[in-house]
Amino acid sequence: MDPGSIPSESWHRLADQRLTLRPDVRVRRQFFRGELWYVLEDPLTNQFFRLPAGAYAFVARLRPERTVQEAWEDCVRAQPDTAPSQEEVVQLLAQLH
Repeated sequence: MDPGSIPSESWHRLADQRLTLRPDVRVRRQFFRGELWYVLEDPLTNQFFRLPAGAYAFVARLRPERTVQEAWEDCVRAQPDTAPSQEEVVQLLAQLH
């Protein structure tokens, strides 16, 4: 499925935001059942969050100087088959928040 084919109803709330992970969040690659995952560790709360490679490809593109829309479009261009949809990005950012 083309990640841009089904727009999210909530996308307009996030598209122009400039977000990034906190600098103290640690990222580790992990293979689990033959698949690559990325584990985010928040040292302040000692919480962990596991992301599939496609979702992490989006998160890794988040920067204060670019919008969520720009990061998502870059991710879709670079990895059209594994990039998260707009709705998946909305859910992912809500969970990370």
